[in-house]
Amino acid sequence: MRVRGIPSRVWIRRDASDFALLRKIVRDRECLPSLSFEPRSIVDLGANVGYCSLLYVAVWPRAKILCVEPHPDNARILRRNLRPYTNVHVVEAACWPRKETVVIENPEALTVSFRTKSEHLGLTVPVVTPDELVHAVGGPVDLIKCDIEGAEGLLFDTTLFTTCRALVIELHERYYPGVTELFRRYVHKRKGSILPLGEYLTVIFH
Repeated sequence: MRVRGIPSRVWIRRDASDFALLRKIVRDRECLPSLSFEPRSIVDLGANVGYCSLLYVAVWPRAKILCVEPHPDNARILRRNLRPYTNVHVVEAACWPRKETVVIENPEALTVSFRTKSEHLGLTVPVVTPDELVHAVGGPVDLIKCDIEGAEGLLFDTTLFTTCRALVIELHERYYPGVTELFRRYVHKRKGSILPLGEYLTVIFH
């Protein structure tokens, strides 16, 4: 289908939560931060089917974008949505702080709610480390969008997060108790400013 503000055709699954997600992202622009600079590199963690990255490529067409999504069904639609753009690359993997066996513990859940964890029961998925993502874009990332159902609490101390210029994140306290406090300590340590953005929080680092 065609969506106002997106230059290419957008793929939507009728039996999934894609319509609500598309409305939240493209109409309400909940994942689009107000930045004083044009990002050259963007990492979309928990890219789902790519609606945030479609918005980013429309607003910042010169940015290199990495879309990281572990679930095969989401990744299939993600590739369709981002296929027209040579500056956008799909990484079908879970972002994890180290190389180990990682599974999606709830593969039958809604397509926006898949959770990853380190164990052997569930749908095993590939892993990409934060350092690998930094290397892939050629240095510190300008903008990270992070919506990974609790696994964000494992990443605040990694190079990907300690060197980025801006962050758009949804925290999942119900899946990772204490992640909100970890996040606030991380932002305080980096002297960042927090602004609400719908269900997300934007952080600009100074």
